[in-house]
Amino acid sequence: MKELIEYIAKSLASMPDEVTVTEISEEDGQVVLRLECAEDDKGKLIGRQGRVAQAMRVLLRVRAVKDDVRASLDMGAWKVTVDCAEIRSPEGEIRQDLFDALLKVAKQEDMIFEVWAVPIWGGHTHQIRDAELWLINQFGPEVNIANLQHNWVFALEALRRGVGININSKTGGLDYN
Repeated sequence: MKELIEYIAKSLASMPDEVTVTEISEEDGQVVLRLECAEDDKGKLIGRQGRVAQAMRVLLRVRAVKDDVRASLDMGAWKVTVDCAEIRSPEGEIRQDLFDALLKVAKQEDMIFEVWAVPIWGGHTHQIRDAELWLINQFGPEVNIANLQHNWVFALEALRRGVGININSKTGGLDYN
């Protein structure tokens, strides 16, 4: 598997001598292939909209099935995106157990927490605001929160600084602090 990814990456790279693939065996039996390359080649190896990286991952999965192992390709992501919609219980509550599991594999400062931009899938504005407030209370005012509506940035920054009121909360705008 390592040789396959290395061959593809070196074939695409402008500086093939800078391409390295390291094979890491995880405790759970999964094999992680960590691909590193010159800074100028990262765009080529990721491709437009991640198509090249996705193609390499598909080929890796095919090879992994043939070899009867679980494998993944690590291309050195700068940040990990966490979709807050996916870490809620069916009742809409934030699942602390999932956050705890995430924090075992990545540092909080390496995560970007993506909140719903608009109330969707039956979600409500207060759930979005409650998620923002929960993130700030859990991780501090410097937590990386993304996917905001442009007109919510000021209120979020006020919450971060401890001077704001959560004007869209289900409690009718009372300060949570």
